[in-house]
Amino acid sequence: MRNTLWLLTVPFVLGIGLVGPIACEQSANTTPANRMKGGTESAAAAVPGLGRKPPDFSLQDLQGRPVELGRFHGKAIFINFWATWCVPCRAEMPAMEKLYQDFKDRDFVMLAISGDLGGKEDVKPFLEEFKFTFPILLDPDLKIHDLYGVRGIPTTFLIDKKGTVAQKMLGARDWNQKEARDLINKLIGAR
Repeated sequence: MRNTLWLLTVPFVLGIGLVGPIACEQSANTTPANRMKGGTESAAAAVPGLGRKPPDFSLQDLQGRPVELGRFHGKAIFINFWATWCVPCRAEMPAMEKLYQDFKDRDFVMLAISGDLGGKEDVKPFLEEFKFTFPILLDPDLKIHDLYGVRGIPTTFLIDKKGTVAQKMLGARDWNQKEARDLINKLIGAR
């Protein structure tokens, strides 16, 4: 049934031309702020704003290797927060794959951060089914989602080569549209 819903939803969403800003809201009971004792006042202060440096983080990829944001200094960085159960997230992923394939050999890094609570066990079968090749990082406890102030998914942050947030976008996008590609080209070309 899940796959049938996915197959019916994607053509409809993509068929309207613009895939955004449709987003999945996270339940208030599942956000890290509601699961941690004492709140997250200090984490809220670190939420990256436009023109500011995003907080550094380290997450594991599907092979269990740590990936640190800081190691990509000097590159344009595309950070996408998503989950396997989120229909708008799934709808934008084929365009993300195309974007990744077209720009991966330039000064461009794509990091897709999964908020699936099951971690690798949820994500690996999904990737095997859909054959996406862009880097996936695991955030099953949603610490980085909280650090970045993510309350709905998909949410995408675009970081320029100077290491500052150039864009924050809530909702699914068609990353194959000219405007999106122009934005990525501009980020890659900026010094």
